[in-house]
Amino acid sequence: MRKIEKILVPVDFSDLMPSVIEMAQMIAAPFNAKIFLLHVVHEPADTAGFYFPHVSSLDKLHEEMKEGAQKMMRKFVREVMGAFENYEVILESGLPFKKIVQFAEDKGVDLIIMGTIGRKGLDRALFGSTVDKVIKTTDVPVLTVKRGQT
Repeated sequence: MRKIEKILVPVDFSDLMPSVIEMAQMIAAPFNAKIFLLHVVHEPADTAGFYFPHVSSLDKLHEEMKEGAQKMMRKFVREVMGAFENYEVILESGLPFKKIVQFAEDKGVDLIIMGTIGRKGLDRALFGSTVDKVIKTTDVPVLTVKRGQT
């Protein structure tokens, strides 16, 4: 049986995340695997087809987004990680699916665990599903968690 040593959990702060974390911890515990909690702050300038007229205000917006994400991540970790100690928090900027795939490859991750509920409706139609894009572009196994699966 293949040993799982590194698990990547992309964090989107959705209400499904506690279930995703619970699944990751259940899988990690028997292997003493490390969980990487990765949140990617979407670069507004990477949004294809949109024009942003004031670059300096865009830079300020991105910095505020990063600061907000750091605060949310600290709160999230306090609320969901419990006694589990073998984890690392990472905050990146860019296109989420690209950063997730790149991180998994760079760190030699054995498994990616993601929630399947995220963008809906027009938002999904315009931007697509991050989960779908990760599955299509990575060689790392991806486990998806739906509401009520843990």
